[in-house]
Amino acid sequence: MLGIELTPEHPVAELVDLAALAEAEGFDAVFASHHYNNRDVFAALTAMARATEEVSLGPGVVNPYETHPVALASRMATLEEVSDGRGIFGVGAGDRSTLANLGYERERPLRRVLETVRADLEGHTIEVE
Repeated sequence: MLGIELTPEHPVAELVDLAALAEAEGFDAVFASHHYNNRDVFAALTAMARATEEVSLGPGVVNPYETHPVALASRMATLEEVSDGRGIFGVGAGDRSTLANLGYERERPLRRVLETVRADLEGHTIEVE
């Protein structure tokens, strides 16, 4: 898989253009980074989904500390719908210093990630690459 990560610190219109260009250049996946000080990653991904047809799209990556796993599952389900099944779910424990800036204690990170995956994938078939 050949993928690229875009940063929503740039205007969504620019990200949409870059996603379309990545698809035209043969990339298989476009990820948008998730940071509290950037534009909303799922809003940006939804706009990218509307401007592309084949490239897979997803957050690179979200964490279960600042966004509840059920909310992440809902957002991914919406991305799956608007992208006609091209969503890729990127989840991780989160950067310790970023979480500290938000006032979160990064406790039991593996457990949090596994619980998030369980909540997000309930009722869905997953493909592991």
